[in-house]
Amino acid sequence: MSYFDLTKSFAFYGAFHSNPVNQWIHIICVPIIFTTSVELLLRFSPPIVIASLLIFYIASFIRMHPLAGLSYSPFLLCYAYIGARILPQYPSFSMVLWLVSWVAQFVGHGIFEKRAPALLTNLPQSVHAAVFFVWIEILMKAGLFDKALERKLNLAVKREQSKL
Repeated sequence: MSYFDLTKSFAFYGAFHSNPVNQWIHIICVPIIFTTSVELLLRFSPPIVIASLLIFYIASFIRMHPLAGLSYSPFLLCYAYIGARILPQYPSFSMVLWLVSWVAQFVGHGIFEKRAPALLTNLPQSVHAAVFFVWIEILMKAGLFDKALERKLNLAVKREQSKL
């Protein structure tokens, strides 16, 4: 399944995120959406649902790229902690952050990317891919990602863009 194949998942999501401004919007907003979504989900579901989703994300990211997945795990745990323990004290603030982050991403797509977001093509894969995509982008921008794999991923993105 392409959800757990780094090249296919990155190519799918990356094809919708080639503009640097839009990438930075996502790098900032996706973690905010992840964190605030934890708080929002806890309003309607038991903590085991959040724990299961968190385990799924961490395990799948480690499967996709062990080093990147392991290095991102503490951040995901921190996002979940903030969403479960801190944001419930500020539910209105959490909702505003969630809404503003979503609006910013749609603005990024409309103004800078000039293409519909990936979630309109495949919602489940987008919700999964976005969270890891931003981490891989950060590692690439910081020069901390395997250069050969980076070239392979960027080539896969270009191939996927040519299909759109």
